[in-house]
Amino acid sequence: MKIPGESANGGADRLQFYRDVIDACFHSRPKRVQQYDLLMNYYLYGASPENEATPYNKIEPIVDTLTAFLYSADSTRFSAHLGPETPAAEWEKVSAITKAINSEWMNSGADQIFSQALDLATIYNSSFVKTVVSEKSTTPYVVEPHCLGVYREDLNGLDRQEAIAHRYYITRSQLNDELENHPNRAEILKSLTPRPIQPKDEMPENLRRIIITNMAATSSFGPLSPGQTTTGNGTMKMTERVDYAPAIAADVIEMTELWVRDDELKDYRTVTMAEMDAVIYDRKNIFVPGEQPFTQVCPLPLHGYFWGAAMVGRLIGLQGWRNTRVDEIKRLSALEANPPIATTGFAGMADETAFALNQPGGILNNQDPMGKVERFDTKVPPDLWTGLQQIDEMFSEAAALPPLLMGRGETGVRSGRQTSELSRLGSSRIKKRALCIEDSLETLTTKIFRALRRYNDNQYSTVPLKPGDKSVKFILNQAPEHLLIKVDGHSNSPLFVEDQKMLATEMLKAHAIDRESFIEMLNPPMKDMLLRRLPVIEAKEQAAAKAKADHEAQMAQAKQAPGPGAQPKG
Repeated sequence: MKIPGESANGGADRLQFYRDVIDACFHSRPKRVQQYDLLMNYYLYGASPENEATPYNKIEPIVDTLTAFLYSADSTRFSAHLGPETPAAEWEKVSAITKAINSEWMNSGADQIFSQALDLATIYNSSFVKTVVSEKSTTPYVVEPHCLGVYREDLNGLDRQEAIAHRYYITRSQLNDELENHPNRAEILKSLTPRPIQPKDEMPENLRRIIITNMAATSSFGPLSPGQTTTGNGTMKMTERVDYAPAIAADVIEMTELWVRDDELKDYRTVTMAEMDAVIYDRKNIFVPGEQPFTQVCPLPLHGYFWGAAMVGRLIGLQGWRNTRVDEIKRLSALEANPPIATTGFAGMADETAFALNQPGGILNNQDPMGKVERFDTKVPPDLWTGLQQIDEMFSEAAALPPLLMGRGETGVRSGRQTSELSRLGSSRIKKRALCIEDSLETLTTKIFRALRRYNDNQYSTVPLKPGDKSVKFILNQAPEHLLIKVDGHSNSPLFVEDQKMLATEMLKAHAIDRESFIEMLNPPMKDMLLRRLPVIEAKEQAAAKAKADHEAQMAQAKQAPGPGAQPKG
């Protein structure tokens, strides 16, 4: 984009340009917020905000099961990848880089942050992970789709967007700390008026979030932070619902962080604004040159619509249908347990008569010999329960979860091998979704690597590929810039785990890999300890093999030696 100069019209044109771009990014926000509010209510309560919560919400367990198949925090691991044209010396750095990235992934808490982002992306349609650099390490934060906007929603992918806007809230005291080294700190704080979050704010009642992170600034002004969330004072429509919205009493200031492509810089420009009035920072890219810090998580991408489809949106109709059927069964069950009664010729109040008829040992005193009591019995049709089971099966079908993946056997399946094959074939749809999540994981970890490559100066040692070569110290900045981080062996999804184990076992039997690589591929508990013990185990095995060979040689030599008193041959 062509950004007006800072001196143009005293900077007013530049400020108005930023406002216009931010407004364009958040153009669809009011509509999306209403949809997100509806989706979250169905996920939490199985009903829309204006209706009563259902006794049993089928959406939540289906979503929980689906995300468990798409991503497993404990098994996911990564490996560094180089192109075939890369010199052999660079491949010696791959092992150390792989260990560094896996360590950073676990130590930064990215494994759990991504899990939270995936849950939200399945409930809504997308969520985002923001990678923030803090000194020599990275910190990931979940950003809900309410808080992010893009310049063109008809283009898929963040890297194709000309501008990305991130809205969050910060308390005045925290802003005061963040602006400690800012030259215009006093003027900025004087111009801002904190305000409580109002119900009219363009966020769901139960999910209004305040983003607060720690962004490492590359300028001398110091950091200004966007990232984690808290929520405003949501109003529950139904008193029987559990309110999951945290309440805050502090007044806050609305902040917007804009990432816009600058034609002059040939890179992103990072602009931080407060209340859309004051430009606090206007800087070159504060993340990594050519990169923006956001990673989109979208399990159901749609061509031509940036945000993708919502899994919960596919289940809303089924949940409404199920709620109707459950209400019918509840009403008929109540009539079956306590059917209507008609009385003839009984004196007294009707409610007293009904009370006596519904009490064990109840007595009605009637003087009319023609008086009678008629009970209208009601039976729950068994088809209602069968229909409810069929609706539940439709939930599984909509979420690409066949009965075998849900732990239920199929009729006619008699062997474990047959079950395994059916499970493999039935998981093809969900594997497609898992590969979408794998792509998001690879994008996120590659961003983490590039951030560490730029800001981390820790030393690592190469692993020589040729016997006798010595290891060399290096820093990540000396690694190839085009290096990519990939999910190792589709390990993000439990659906691929058994395939990976079988492949590793076959490769070991074929002597295509050594035992160290076998342990790396299986990723068992105490992996690091097992790798440390492996050289000792192999040394003992080599010593035992040598002793056995020496013993066999001695036995063979003893057999060939002449016995006592034997005449030498020849």
